[in-house]
Amino acid sequence: DAAIEKNDAVIEMTKQLKKSLMQQLLTKGIGHKKFKKTKVGEIPVNWKVQPLIDTATLQRGIDLPEKQRTPGTIPIFGSNGILGHHNYAPFHTSGVITGRSGSIGFVYYSDGPYWPLNTTLHVIDFHGNSPKFIALLLEALRLERFIASTGVPSLNRNFIHPILVPVPPVDEQNEIAYIIGWIVNQVSKEEACKQRLEQLKKALLQVLLTGKLRIQIIKE
Repeated sequence: DAAIEKNDAVIEMTKQLKKSLMQQLLTKGIGHKKFKKTKVGEIPVNWKVQPLIDTATLQRGIDLPEKQRTPGTIPIFGSNGILGHHNYAPFHTSGVITGRSGSIGFVYYSDGPYWPLNTTLHVIDFHGNSPKFIALLLEALRLERFIASTGVPSLNRNFIHPILVPVPPVDEQNEIAYIIGWIVNQVSKEEACKQRLEQLKKALLQVLLTGKLRIQIIKE
């Protein structure tokens, strides 16, 4: 229990580090000394400001009923992540996917072919930008703020396409994505460690509560 509690603390601190670094890197970049004032705040002088549609154009996903799915290796993305796999992919490059209805605001990255369901929006054109950087940019935008005020909450791409965003050169995009990616990997390692600890605790409880293992306490 103590190890799990310590692990939880490390995970939380690492997540907070990611959050603060994203805020810094997506506005101030890496090692810049000269900045300019823009409509999106102060950014490095060599960065651009442009609408999201010219940075990462979003498109609605494609319906794929469960009865039409064939077992395969292609991840099927819904609004809350990977829901299964299929044997065919309509998109064969790296992908960035976010929820359009249901779970809104979460952003997912696919490193290869994928199928985005119609409950999602996905980037159909990166305009030469780094897909991993675009995933970070969409996450930082907190897309859940732009949910349409209807009976069924949904994210309309027409609401978010005009948003102005700061865009660094591609080389710096890749550096930013690498730094944040390293932190995300640390979180994943800590979460995997926590899972192993919880499995160990469960196994120990099983053998103790069934009497398969007895502990004798000797009082001095």
